Amino acid sequence: MKENCLIIILIMSFALIVPTIAEQENLAFGPYKVSFDMGIDDLMDWVVHEPINSESMDGSLTYTQYIADVAILTESQFVSESKRLGHAPDSNYAAIYVTHYNTTQNLSATGTRKAVEAALSNYIDRSVNERTIDGRPGTIGSGTSTSTSNTMYVAGWWMDNNTDVYVVSLHPWDEGTLSLLKTIHIEKSNATT
Repeated sequence: MKENCLIIILIMSFALIVPTIAEQENLAFGPYKVSFDMGIDDLMDWVVHEPINSESMDGSLTYTQYIADVAILTESQFVSESKRLGHAPDSNYAAIYVTHYNTTQNLSATGTRKAVEAALSNYIDRSVNERTIDGRPGTIGSGTSTSTSNTMYVAGWWMDNNTDVYVVSLHPWDEGTLSLLKTIHIEKSNATT
């Protein structure tokens, strides 16, 4: 009987000291399935927003944009996560944008490079590079905010001839952003847009 109690106590103790393992996120963006793993175990509440339907100023281009981003923790979530992690949880921002256009677009990395450079135009110490993301040619850039000294990462790539994807992250490169870019995978389901 003592041995059984000792075994149960050891199992329970082990369960308490094993760290929480980061889980893969699986999000549905309209007709798109998005999966990724940021490789960190901080609580992140991803919010998928309602699709935005819009058009260019001259009316020649219509599109639907799907957005998901990390919601800010409530005070009780912050306290709970601080206790669980033993430190204040990461409060960095991340977002994923998937935009489906009504016409075929330019799939070259030149287009994504220009968009990444524009997104970082108000940042200093900018760097922009080509990188394969989700098996496709893309662009990743970083820049430092003059007001907060935080680094922002912006990545963009074409999923197909009508759909581009952009990721924005304020997570440190080795603490969320790199893992997100290495593991992100987007598939279009059979649903119509």
